[in-house]
Amino acid sequence: INPTASLALLAILATQLPWVGGNWQAMRRAYRLLRGLPPLFDEAAFKASLVEATDRELNTQAQAVQDRLVTPPFSSTSRRELRTQLRILYVTLAERRAARQALIRAEPLGKPSA
Repeated sequence: INPTASLALLAILATQLPWVGGNWQAMRRAYRLLRGLPPLFDEAAFKASLVEATDRELNTQAQAVQDRLVTPPFSSTSRRELRTQLRILYVTLAERRAARQALIRAEPLGKPSA
């Protein structure tokens, strides 16, 4: 596929499709794929990599990401990726905490009788 023709077709379709406000994220993703640019941050792969990590490791990793966010300079893309990483880390920790609390609530209060 000719990249120039593909980009032209993408631009034409973008103006014709009935998107309210446009689906800019999909347009950017398609543009990057057509131009051969590296993909943006893969949230699913990052979340899958956290499955085996302990809560302490997730907290340490979240603190490291926060520290990196404080020290400039950043491009808007790298800042966005770091914020996405931080959001995924905190959501994962919150989900684990909620699962632990639900497990505690589900346990009977007294000892089971034999």
